[in-house]
Amino acid sequence: MVIERCYLKDGWYFDGQPGQMDYYIPFAIQFYSLVYAHFMENMDLETSTRFRERAGHFSEDFIYWFSDDGNELPFGRSLTYRFAHGAFFSAMGLAEVPGPGYGVMRGLVLGNLKRWLRRPIFDNAGILTIGYGYPNLFMSERYNAPGSPYWGLKTFLILALPSDHPFWTEPAEKAVYQPQKLLPEPHMLITHDKNGHVMAFTAGQQGKCFGASKEKYEKFVYSNQFAFSVSRGLSLEEGAYDNTLAVSAGESGQFQMRDAVEKVSLTETAVYVRYTFPGGVWAESLIIPCAPWHIRIHRIRTRTAIETADGGFAIEAERCFEAVPGRKSGKYEPEMVRYEEHGVFAEFPWGVSGAVSCSGGSGELVSAFPNTNLLYNLTVIPTLRQKLEPGEHLLVNCMLGDRSGDASQWVRQRPEVTVNWDRIQVLYQGKKTVISWEEY
Repeated sequence: MVIERCYLKDGWYFDGQPGQMDYYIPFAIQFYSLVYAHFMENMDLETSTRFRERAGHFSEDFIYWFSDDGNELPFGRSLTYRFAHGAFFSAMGLAEVPGPGYGVMRGLVLGNLKRWLRRPIFDNAGILTIGYGYPNLFMSERYNAPGSPYWGLKTFLILALPSDHPFWTEPAEKAVYQPQKLLPEPHMLITHDKNGHVMAFTAGQQGKCFGASKEKYEKFVYSNQFAFSVSRGLSLEEGAYDNTLAVSAGESGQFQMRDAVEKVSLTETAVYVRYTFPGGVWAESLIIPCAPWHIRIHRIRTRTAIETADGGFAIEAERCFEAVPGRKSGKYEPEMVRYEEHGVFAEFPWGVSGAVSCSGGSGELVSAFPNTNLLYNLTVIPTLRQKLEPGEHLLVNCMLGDRSGDASQWVRQRPEVTVNWDRIQVLYQGKKTVISWEEY
């Protein structure tokens, strides 16, 4: 059986090639396994039982890809299936696997559907479009077709459950999350805050042979509130380099993301990745979450003069609230952007995105090309730029992304970072974290 050859452990499979774990695991492999377990239990009890047990283990990790209101984490390929990502929980109900609780799963499925139905994902004829948060062919895969988004209908498997099924009758519950949790199989260190912001800090996944694979699998962090961007060229505006480090040779102004990954390591505290750029540039990055902030420490060795651009969260330059009662449309004004000596903060009514360096350089608010971000047509990206001569360099950057409505609080409450070449100390909200490069 093909899916047996793809099985790893703790309910996780890989998606066709080792090392790739995305939404195909829940809405394809796990989904069909649970349908099999439901219909084939009397004929193949052993396999059905095994599939149910795996799904139960998997659900303990997969709920971390959602906030408790059902807002999912954009990550990986084929996101055009949209609300199909909740279909796994529907299949859990069909196969009678309680997992995190039927009340929790119902809340995630229905909450996810409600969020999607508020987004402009239909055309004028009411047909689902290819795209994610809005119609966007640029983020599609070569195998997507006009009917592809209708895989989302898998989620409506919940309509096969009778009215007295515990999926419908159990009291509503919110998922209970650890503030920070390591998911070893998908190579993610995930944080959840009380405002529903989910951030997945990743290293070690590489989606080969798909469109914009680097953007979909290899950025430092993925967010359910800011999504990610897909490059359309090599300038900072075209590249839309959010949540990644990009390098430009000399004065060319053409930036590129990492070329090849050589080593990755994840712990419950930080994520480490060693990689190269074209043209003889080597880098290793240590990413330390302290939500809603995170710290990026880059050690860079270069043979030639380069410029680095370290992008933060892409935030919408304007926002339409028509679908949300009581909210008005808005567009950011220049006075909402605050520059510091080594940083920049976009403090908008709908959220804050900021970047500040502890090691020099300058902050710039990059206006990304339209339709590069998966959720928002027009975005700006706080970016830290720094010119480096040939040799070895240490960059220490802090990034902020928050939708809590109290931007000034988080801008003031910054992490304090002390770094030498081998030892890092972070002090944030009274908690001290000490990390050594040697651990990774």
